[in-house]
Amino acid sequence: MKSKKKIIALALAMLLLLTAFVAATFAYFTDSEFAKNNVITIGNVEIDLYEHSEAYTTTPDDDTLEDNDDIYQDYLDSKDNLLPGETVGKYTYIKNTGTNEAYVRFVVTVPGEIDSFLAYQWNDAYTVTRVPGAQATDPVVYYVVRDAALAVGALSEPGLETVSLKPELSEKDVAGFTQVFADGTRDFGITVAAHAIQTVGFDDAADAFDMFDDNGANVQNEKVQP
Repeated sequence: MKSKKKIIALALAMLLLLTAFVAATFAYFTDSEFAKNNVITIGNVEIDLYEHSEAYTTTPDDDTLEDNDDIYQDYLDSKDNLLPGETVGKYTYIKNTGTNEAYVRFVVTVPGEIDSFLAYQWNDAYTVTRVPGAQATDPVVYYVVRDAALAVGALSEPGLETVSLKPELSEKDVAGFTQVFADGTRDFGITVAAHAIQTVGFDDAADAFDMFDDNGANVQNEKVQP
């Protein structure tokens, strides 16, 4: 009888979704980005979100960032079959394109059933908090907060760096999933959002994003783009 460590072809679809926040009652300057060039900004805090398959050793210029972001999509297409034990580069960056220093974070959302079979590499410049859903099938959210403020014009360190599929994932495990592969495919998405908020008026990044999240009930005009 073959080992249960049967090779499983899993498609790791790295998805970026756009959510733009606009709320008249939200007085603080914030920006949220899920996809480049689709941002609604409040005040003078603005950010861009970039991803690449490898870490930058020098700070690239804006044209290179945009070109590499396009190249990254081709890289993901080449990784449409992810095998147990394989690692995918997912180096996520935030650039402060506004006129104010800002606290920034990534919000990484993963299907709950597959999360325990994934291994993540995070950068030490960030504090990572994992928030599971109420049910095992609910999404797991990772809040990846940069400890230091991001200066005007600066590119952050990568927050999330790599994602690996653990080798112990078996056919039996996959057969037990009820949600993540419910459409009959073996595709699943990891979504990455970038948030920014002004530094003025807050003691630190944790304080700023506590306020950001407390005002979530006031968020309006949500837009989503695949």
